[in-house]
Amino acid sequence: MWVGMLALANAAMRWLARCPPPSRAHAAAMYTGGNAGMALGMLLGGWCAGRAEVAHQVAAVALSFAGMTVGMTAGMLAGTWLCERLYAYFLTK
Repeated sequence: MWVGMLALANAAMRWLARCPPPSRAHAAAMYTGGNAGMALGMLLGGWCAGRAEVAHQVAAVALSFAGMTVGMTAGMLAGTWLCERLYAYFLTK
């Protein structure tokens, strides 16, 4: 599942973007920090959702899906932002 999520996310970043990346640092940050943040976010979101106690199995699956989705999105945005700032800092020195 994780490999599929990462592969399809990278394909979407490459071929389904609404506009070209604003800089080379941003493009590199999407593929490095974005992927690392996405994986970490899925891990943490799934772990947090798994700690909740729910009465029905359907609610557990929905909560796990929601936790992983929120974690993946937040992790990807944060990882891209952080790596873009790091690349911009080190490439201008």
